[in-house]
Amino acid sequence: MKIGVALSGGGIRGSAHVGVLKAFEEAGVPIHMISGTSSGSIVASLYASGYKPREIEKIFLMFDSSRIADFDWSKIVPYIVDVILLKRTRQIGKLSLVDFDYMGLLLFFVNLILKRKAKVDGFIKGNIIENVVKEYCCDRKVFLMKDTLIPLAVPAVDINSAQTIMFVSDKTNLRETRHIIYVDDAPIWVAVRASASFPVIFKPKMFRGRRLVDGGITYNIPADVLKHMGADKVIAVNLGYSGYPREEVDNIFEIASQSMDIMSYQLSKYRLCNVDYELKPEIYDVKLLEASRIKECIDRGYMAAKQALPSIKKSVGLNGIFVSKN
Repeated sequence: MKIGVALSGGGIRGSAHVGVLKAFEEAGVPIHMISGTSSGSIVASLYASGYKPREIEKIFLMFDSSRIADFDWSKIVPYIVDVILLKRTRQIGKLSLVDFDYMGLLLFFVNLILKRKAKVDGFIKGNIIENVVKEYCCDRKVFLMKDTLIPLAVPAVDINSAQTIMFVSDKTNLRETRHIIYVDDAPIWVAVRASASFPVIFKPKMFRGRRLVDGGITYNIPADVLKHMGADKVIAVNLGYSGYPREEVDNIFEIASQSMDIMSYQLSKYRLCNVDYELKPEIYDVKLLEASRIKECIDRGYMAAKQALPSIKKSVGLNGIFVSKN
């Protein structure tokens, strides 16, 4: 029996997936294939490249601003942007997942003032995310999607054609339609960068003439692709909107995030009909880029998975082999 795990998007909330995988590993839950959208694609790609959950946790904690005490003047401008535009504060540290496209924004305003053609396709470049995934995957000799140790699927969307570009480890037995195209020869970090291109906030990723954005537009929880790839049972980890009201949705980033979450919430009702178990840690109170709560998200994902293990055992039929390592 092959078990697949599908990880949703969710910005910083995606770090909860690390905690979920930690709980699965401790309990001996086998993962034969994995998929992930947006932030979930980061976790999924590292796991499929051979990283253990605790190793992935260490990588994520490097970007937890609450754990970085050193003062860095290069972070002054992003700090001011956070305070003035996003109406929130954060500690200034050495590492950040956010690389604002200041030059692009400056050129936009200059052209606007000079009454020239002005356009902006995103506030954040996304190079940091792409380079981090590239560095760690290359360390494990994983370069292309087809190089992963276990099957992997990562969706993105061509914003011009509305087609889903599904990056997979092996497309041999997958049937394309006019709505979905499978690619297995792309660099794994390109797939992740494309999937994490949250519309308006992150700049789209150009790939073979296509302008790719967040896979969450069509597949926030890429579960059915795992069935097509041969999974007998699929566990979906849903970090999206859970029906609870959210306060402080009062800036462009949070409005965009909440809008995507609500859209995905409606789509998921149909997308998850064939999932064997849906785990919902309900980390709805964490903001899209609230890096200071990465450790908290990991812990909450871990606890949610631990509590759900008996139900997961029953749903995916692990009765005889479900042995805790604790």
